[in-house]
Amino acid sequence: MRKVERMEGEIIDQIYESAFNTDIWPNSLEGVLDRIGAASGELIIFEKQDVPPRWRSTPHSREALTAWVTSGDWQRSLMNRMLRQATRTGFLVTYDIVTPEDLASDPSPKYHHRIGLHQQLFTPVPLPTGEVAYFSFERLKRDGRFPDTAPDFLNHLLPHFSRAALISARLGLQRAQAATDALEALGLPAAVMSAGGRVRSTNTHFSRYRDIFLEVAFGGLAISDPAANTLFQNALVEQAASSAAIRSIPVSRREGRAPLVIHIVPLKRSAQDIFASADLLIAATEAGGRDVAPDQTLLCALFDLTPAEARFAALLAAGHNVAGIAALLGITQKTGRTYLERIFSKTGRHRQAELVALLRDIGRTPV
Repeated sequence: MRKVERMEGEIIDQIYESAFNTDIWPNSLEGVLDRIGAASGELIIFEKQDVPPRWRSTPHSREALTAWVTSGDWQRSLMNRMLRQATRTGFLVTYDIVTPEDLASDPSPKYHHRIGLHQQLFTPVPLPTGEVAYFSFERLKRDGRFPDTAPDFLNHLLPHFSRAALISARLGLQRAQAATDALEALGLPAAVMSAGGRVRSTNTHFSRYRDIFLEVAFGGLAISDPAANTLFQNALVEQAASSAAIRSIPVSRREGRAPLVIHIVPLKRSAQDIFASADLLIAATEAGGRDVAPDQTLLCALFDLTPAEARFAALLAAGHNVAGIAALLGITQKTGRTYLERIFSKTGRHRQAELVALLRDIGRTPV
């Protein structure tokens, strides 16, 4: 009996260690397997229907779970829908609460069957960040049903799983707040968003730009300038899909407000930190100095322009037309028009007059 209690204590200790070091969540899950006769276990973080989940698993299911996520089948998963409808607490046996018809339309079981898994015990844990942590354990088909004691044992551990997940999520929020506070000291408005588009933290400077940054459903964010918002939303999608490089987005001058440049910067944290590894920093800087040709290096940094595109943009801001710029740079007018189209795309502008006004607004203001 004492040996069992000691093993259980070690499992609980490791669960709480995972709260502060998310690298070892797989080890915590693996420590449970023998006690319940399971072959695999997973922790999956769901955020939005259109954002791939983040996860960690024990070795047996790792390859299948990777395929499930990368294939996109997670979006059609019954489990993904059930997590948002779950009203019961505690570990449940999946096949006891869903119908055969539901399972027939769910692509997820094929990934279980591929590695010999069948019965599944799972529970959702809502997080303060708006996400849902999903703990799951599976048993090999050849071993039949879970022992009757398995749900009780997991439910005994559930408060510890929940608290550890909440601690990890809270630590992620604290790191997000630290990032925005650091920019507060520099006088820059800033927010931290998850890759799924939820606002995790803002500073007081950011709150002064409520006419620019608009709160939307599900904790999201939008830009009041339509052209800038299109670029902003597209950038969030790209970042969620591939953790792309820094993006910078211009916001036009409006009455009483200087033009802005909004920067989207991936926060490089531990790839193992499934609670906060995909956070994005949103920072804004004001631009000024009307009728001044912008610095080319600054244009490259702000709008991801190539050096050639930046030279073209600077000459455009200085008052040259496409034909004149082509002659100055020794390129064809067709190439010049191609540069212009690329600059339009990257700055969110569609007319040359709007683009020139934006470039002159930016001037030589350092960022």
